[in-house]
Amino acid sequence: MANFLLARDMSRTVALINRKWFESAHREIEDYVKASGGDLYFLMALYAESGEDDKALDLLEQLYARRDNDMLQLKVDPRIDNLRSNPRFEALLHRMNFPEQ
Repeated sequence: MANFLLARDMSRTVALINRKWFESAHREIEDYVKASGGDLYFLMALYAESGEDDKALDLLEQLYARRDNDMLQLKVDPRIDNLRSNPRFEALLHRMNFPEQ
């Protein structure tokens, strides 16, 4: 029983460390992209992959307003699959005149 409890506690500790590392890396990437005026599409995909849909969609709106060429990837980019069922995403595709599936 003691081994099980130790393993469970270690598993939780590793998960916490991984989460803290992920959050730190996420902040560093976000800061770099924003400070350098870098690739907003990449940052949007990072948000989408990490489940931050509202932030991803806000960036998509900015990219759309700028008529960014990266927007042409929207129909095929697997990193944003979780956004596809979102009404905001569907409305954006409609505004871009992408053909219906």
